[in-house]
Formats: sequence, C-alpha cells, structure tokens
Amino acid sequence: MRLKILTAAAALACSPLYAQTTPTLDTVTVTATSLPVPLGVSSVEMSPPGMLRPGQDTASFLNDIPGASVVRNGGQTGIAALRGLLGDKVGVRVDGMQITPACPNHMDPPLHYADPLWTERLTALPGIVPVSEGGDQIAGVIRADTPLLELSPQGWRRSGAVDAGYGSSGGARSLGLKAEASGPQAAVRFQASGLTRSNYDSGLGSVADTGVGSSAHSLFSVATQTGAALWQLDLAADRSRNAGTPTLPMDMIEDDARRLNLRGSVPLSGGQALSWQVYRSDITHLMDNYSLRPLNPGSLRMQAPAESSDTGAKLVWALPLGPGRLKLGTEYVASSLDVLQRNVMSGATQDSFNNATRDRGALFADWWSDQLGPWRYNAGVRAERVHTNADALSAPAAMGMSLADRNAFNAASRSRSDTLVDVTLLARYQLSGSTTLEAGYARKNRAPSLIERYLWSPMSSSAGLADGRSYLGNLNLQPETANEIDVGADIQAGDFTIKPTLFVNQVSHYITGLPTARKDASGQPVLQFSNVDARLWGGELAWGWAPASSPWSADGFVALTRGKNRTTDDALYRLAPLTGLAGVNWTQGPWALRAETRFAAAQTQVSRLVRQATTPGWGIINLRAGYALNKTTDISLGVGNLFDRYYVNAQDGINRVAGGSVPVGAAIPAVGRNVTLALQARF
Repeated sequence: MRLKILTAAAALACSPLYAQTTPTLDTVTVTATSLPVPLGVSSVEMSPPGMLRPGQDTASFLNDIPGASVVRNGGQTGIAALRGLLGDKVGVRVDGMQITPACPNHMDPPLHYADPLWTERLTALPGIVPVSEGGDQIAGVIRADTPLLELSPQGWRRSGAVDAGYGSSGGARSLGLKAEASGPQAAVRFQASGLTRSNYDSGLGSVADTGVGSSAHSLFSVATQTGAALWQLDLAADRSRNAGTPTLPMDMIEDDARRLNLRGSVPLSGGQALSWQVYRSDITHLMDNYSLRPLNPGSLRMQAPAESSDTGAKLVWALPLGPGRLKLGTEYVASSLDVLQRNVMSGATQDSFNNATRDRGALFADWWSDQLGPWRYNAGVRAERVHTNADALSAPAAMGMSLADRNAFNAASRSRSDTLVDVTLLARYQLSGSTTLEAGYARKNRAPSLIERYLWSPMSSSAGLADGRSYLGNLNLQPETANEIDVGADIQAGDFTIKPTLFVNQVSHYITGLPTARKDASGQPVLQFSNVDARLWGGELAWGWAPASSPWSADGFVALTRGKNRTTDDALYRLAPLTGLAGVNWTQGPWALRAETRFAAAQTQVSRLVRQATTPGWGIINLRAGYALNKTTDISLGVGNLFDRYYVNAQDGINRVAGGSVPVGAAIPAVGRNVTLALQARF
C-alpha cells in the first residue's frame, strides 16, 4: 500500500459528478500538487490490484496517512483522529455525506458505513482546510469516496469484479461483487460485500468479544445526462450483526443503515458551473450487554435501541473572479438522535437522548488564485449557525440514574444556538523548480455535539473514548475555536521527495472531560464535558524514493503531536505518540512486493487528571506480495505483524469483558500475526 498525495482536483472538488479532466495520482509516494491546497493533504488507495487486505475496515487505512490515526474499540469500530483531535472534532464525510452515529459511544462511527472493499480512496485534509470542504470541525476533514460513474460516449460497455479474501486471525472471510454498465446517456452499477470474523488474536492469545457475526454493504448507483446536466443517484444499505466492542459497556447486536445520495453538476456560460448534493441517512441500532459477553454477577440484562438520521443539502456555484476562481456555496444538515435504555427482565425503560436534534446551516466563499509569478493563494470565509435541542425525558428515571438529574434537565432551557465563523488563508511560493514553500492560517470552529451537551446523568457514553469512566454532559458548553498556523515544504531532489509540515493549533473552549466531586459506581470521579484552553503542536515528515528506471521504490513518514491543557497545566487526553512507517516496494512484470515496518514510541505524555496510563513503544513488520495471474485476475498474500508482537496502540480503549487473554481494565491489544489471502477477478 503506497501513500500518495492527492491531486488538488480530486481533493477539493465539491461533489463533482464527472470531472472534465480526470485527476490522476502520481506513482511517487509524495508529490507536489498544482493548486494552492495544503501540502499536508494526502490520500491512500484502498485496494490497488494485488495489495488487498481482507478483514480490515475502512478506518484502518488511516494508519497509512501521516498525522492520521484510529481509536479502536472493536473489530468494526474505528474512530478517526487527526493531529491529536478525534471523534466529533474531525469532519468525516462518506461520499460527501455527514453521518451521525446512532450509538452515543460511537460503536458505529461514520467510516463504519464506508464499504472497505469498494471505497476507492481515503483522503485526509488536516489543519488548513478550504472552507468549501466543510465546517463545524477543528481538526480537519476525512473523506471516504467511492468511484463516480462515467458515461461511455463510444457505446455501451460492461465491467465488473469479484473479490474474495481470508484472514487467519479470527478466520476473517470476505466476499464482494461489483457489476457496471455504461452508455452514452446513462450508467448503472451494483456493488455488494460481506465480512464475518471470530475473535481476533493478539500476540498473547484470543481477545474476547472482538468478533463480527456479519457485516454487509450494498450500493446501487445510476447516472444520467439530461442536456448539459449530469446526475448520479446512490441507494445504499449497510447491515451489521453481533459486532463485539470489548471496551464499551454494550455490544452492537443489530445495525441497519439506509442512505440516499443525489449529486449533480451542470456547466454554465462564461466558465461557470453549478454543482449540488442532496442526501438522507437513517440508522436503526440495537445494543445489549449479554448476547456476546458474560454478565458480571448481579448485573442487569440491558438493551439500548437507538436511532439517528441526517438530511443534508449542498449547493456550489463556481465562477471566474479576477486572476482565479471563486466558489460560492451553501450547506444545510439536520440531524437527530434517540437512545433508550431498557431493563430486559423488568421492562423498565429510561431515555438517554429523547429527540435530540442538531441543525446547521452555512454560507461560504472560497477563492483560489491562478499562478501569479511564483505565488498562488487560497482565501475563504464560512459563516455557520448551529442549533441544538432535546425534548424532555419522557420515561421515569430508573436503573440507578438520578431523579434529581432528570428533573433538573427537564426544567432547564435546552435550546442552544451557536454562530461559527471560519477563515482560511493560504500562500504557496515556488522557490525553484524542485522546491515549494507554503504557509497558512485557519480559524475553525465546532459547536458541542449532542452527547457533550445533552448527556443528562453520569453514564458510560463518551463518544467512543471507551476508558471505563462515567461522563456527564453540560448544557452551558461554548463552541470550540481553533486558530492554527501551518508551514510546510515540498522538496524534490532527483528521485527523492521530502515533505515536512509543522503546525501549531491554539484552541479556545476546547471540550474535554474534567473530574467533578461526584463519584461513579466504581468510586472514580465523574468526568463532565467542560471548556478549557488547549494548545497542540507537532508535524509530519513524509518522504519517497521512486527511480523512473528501477523496479524499486520506497516511502514512509513520521508524525508527532503534542498537546497541553493550558487551563489545568496537564497533557491533553488520548494523543498518539510519535508514529511512523517505512516501506520498500518492488514491482516487476506481474509481481508486486512490499515490506514495511510500522512503529510507535512510548506514550508518556498522558493526562494526570483522568489517570491515563502510559504505553510502551512498539514496532512490527508486515509483508505483502501480489501476482497478476493474467490481465483480469490478481492474487495477493500478506503477513501482518510477522513476529507476532504483542503491543497496544496508545489511543485504543480499555477492556471491560472477562475471558480471553486480556484482563479487565487493561488496554485492548492490537492484532497479532495475521496471514491474509485475497483474489480479485475482473470481467
């Protein structure tokens, strides 16, 4: 798997249905981009021929991108993180859609709904993000994109593929099918995939409650041209059953999602263009604490049915303006969340979230300059209004929850509105034919999430932090405001490319959990979501070597983020330590080979206030080999964690399930040695 820096056209187009010029990715590991977008923008191709990785979810590929990482709470629960900021602080978009998890612990984060087999590209835009890419985030944007349909002016054509894979850790088995037909005026595609896996193995044995009974994705797409306008309609369905989440108080027993996504574009006179997107996402979700794990003595059998929805629309008008091009746009997203807790034995119920809603509307202007001598620029401004509310708790307080908390919540004014103004300025200077310098500033804002604001009584709901602590919401939270400065360079010296990027991010009203005087059932202080002032700093160094006449190439990166809670003089919670990757590739004829090492330093910069544990450093070796049997069939073999190293990622959660090789209260370890076999046949 090679890391590649995304071309600007692919990274920054606002849901283009069909590009007039198809963007391409260079074969070198790190390359300069031609438009004034941050040098830190990077992407990874999910499944190039011969290099498939069966059993992995889409989020796991973030580990191939500098500055990105994954918070892992289960086999299907990968929460995105960028430069030390995770979860709702990151703007995740699946084919341009915002998806609100139905689980208040994010066991179904947005990337859960991106099919790992058919997602074409995973893109990270950290730090200085053009305002047309989205607001309501302080970390950056992550995009998971499936390929857009293309019309065939020369006449009808058909294509398709079948993928099958096996992974030895947990006996993962995957199968996928894609069929597509296109003509001069219309195109259609159907794709589906499924995965099943038992508990995976770490370097010391089986990790309880990490299996996946089944996970399936299907997508039907149709595109057509009417006059000059191009349209694409996607109808998607996702279905998961019995997916273990050992770091959370419950497991994902059922999860059904349905999405409709309509996108289009039309060229106008004078070099203008109009593009639009309208979508709807609905999720029904069921959790419990007894189907997949043993109950602790005296514990109640509990269920938690939940629902979430998102309705979104985006309209962008692109037009020439001065020595450049301007995008004027508007975006609206309405989201809702309902979660209920149910005692299976008595039938007693209690609301966790009752019709909690979050509506946001935005206007933005984004200008990109042409080349002005050695300079190019990007400037943008985005104004956003976010309104949240929640209905009174209709069910009586039960199951140990506080009646006083319930009455106080119902008596309070729960309607809140926040105004967010984002600004982006970026300048790029072509120092020479081989060296480009860049500096940028961004003011970014994020309004509190429904969980941070409306978690009315201490619960284990933490938007995926999964640390065994109890959290409490805060109706009086203020929006987070980040002021970030990035500087970077793109240096090409012969066959070598080096890309250093440094950043400083000053965040006012940073939202994190702070200890209160209240104690939870285990005697630990309840953590309430609170505003503090924070500072994050660090950088990434990506590099590549790709001789034009050699079958050999190499790539890699190192990334480091440090963070401080300036209000409490403490380290920020759950930061990744220094991490890195170094890989060597050999491609010759039908063969493609890769050997890589992944590593992380010890994490000793931990939060004392929440008693975060330190983690030791680690390093593993992965091997992969691909062979093209013929023009239509590829086979690949891989060995992950070759020496079966036992290690823990610093951002992963804490085990709550007895049995297996991991004690309760210990950090969940990563997958041990895993042999994978994959076959792709195209037709």
